[in-house]
Amino acid sequence: MKIFFVLFYLLLFMGCNEENLINPTEDSTFGIYLLKDRAVSISKIRNININELELEDIPWITSSDIDFYDYSSHCIYLKKDKSEFFTEDANIQMNDQPFIILANNMRCYVGSFHSGASSMAPTQPYIDEMSIQFFPSDILHISKAWKNEIDIRINKNLEYDLKEKNKLHKGLSLSIKNVNVISNSDTAIVLYSYAITNNDKKFGVFA
Repeated sequence: MKIFFVLFYLLLFMGCNEENLINPTEDSTFGIYLLKDRAVSISKIRNININELELEDIPWITSSDIDFYDYSSHCIYLKKDKSEFFTEDANIQMNDQPFIILANNMRCYVGSFHSGASSMAPTQPYIDEMSIQFFPSDILHISKAWKNEIDIRINKNLEYDLKEKNKLHKGLSLSIKNVNVISNSDTAIVLYSYAITNNDKKFGVFA
């Protein structure tokens, strides 16, 4: 069962969105920003151009707050406990409050802080209380939107900006080599092989 969980987890977070290549600028800055109006929910800004949203002057999280960004899982490895970012002053509510990802001087996409108790599935990338509670204390995970074939977390501006700051880790990818059903009677027996690749070039491949 463990291997099936690993396969599911890796495949869940794999995706690709083709974009024009934009080279990073010298003053490019990765950041996660909150809106100035904390009472606005994601549903109220859905039809507003991302560049017209009024953001806080200071980012909620900057590149200096992170050790690295794992691009395969979209886990952000922080330099300190994530509870320090969810303070009373930050006033973050798990009620689809929006956040904006900026990189390479561009607004990349809109996400939200989403509650698992909500009856509505998030149609944008999101941070929920489950990942905050159960992921390690220094990891912040941004989940893929539900029912959305295009994963907007895959963004060339984000990738290049993080790479420029030496904060980008490509993470792992998995490929199934072959699957053979040996027996399919009362108990199915399946023989398979797979390869896990570390996409950071300085590491190798193991299976």
